[in-house]
Amino acid sequence: MIYDRKDSFLGIGLFDPKDHPRPDAARRQTAKAGSRLVATAPDRDTRRRRNLFDSQTNGYRLCNGENDGWPGLVLDRYDSTLVLKIYTTAWIPRLKEILEIIGEQFPCERIILRLSRNIQDKSQPFTEGQIVRGKPLLGPVIFLESGLRFEVDVIRGQKTGFFLDQRDNRRLVESLSHGRQVLNAFSFSGGFSLYAARGGAVSVTDLDISPHALAAANRNFELNLDHPAIGRCHHELRKPTPSIGWTRLSPHHSI
Repeated sequence: MIYDRKDSFLGIGLFDPKDHPRPDAARRQTAKAGSRLVATAPDRDTRRRRNLFDSQTNGYRLCNGENDGWPGLVLDRYDSTLVLKIYTTAWIPRLKEILEIIGEQFPCERIILRLSRNIQDKSQPFTEGQIVRGKPLLGPVIFLESGLRFEVDVIRGQKTGFFLDQRDNRRLVESLSHGRQVLNAFSFSGGFSLYAARGGAVSVTDLDISPHALAAANRNFELNLDHPAIGRCHHELRKPTPSIGWTRLSPHHSI
């Protein structure tokens, strides 16, 4: 708890002496600690986002760290799977309590824990990519964004598995792509490419150094072949090489 020089309460903070030189403010309105520190945050955040998404989007951020009063912690939804990522060991002693709160306020099939690199060796008994609540994964997690289907690697993928914060930018690319040939550099799993294809692009090329990312981009195209514009778009995968430029990883195929 933080007080000013006159002993007036200022707020409650989370302090991690190994990772942060200062406390992260979690609450300024109340001096009550314990479970009340986080118990009301998920419900409040849900109300804020209630009208932002329809049935065509079930992948989005539920809690956004400091902005939502959960410093060093984010919670993303991918259909019925939730991914909780923490960036400070200050949350580890309260993690079981937090999981109970999340499970009560966000019904789901499972919760997966992701840990930032700087705390992966300090977070016992929890481990990176651990299913900390609910059913085991029997196959890939697939979610909807703006009516497009995406496969997401919630165990090993970057961030929590997908760059959800680029949704509006992907929609912008879709609006600019009709009749164009599109190059998606650093393509990751091909999100921008799919939007471009649906927007009427003649062809899209995914360029990424990671074969794993390019394979994911190809699978995402295959998940959306039923859309006429995507079915007409020519899709190509390329990997850059230092000596000869681009290498085609798969034959040309119209998808």
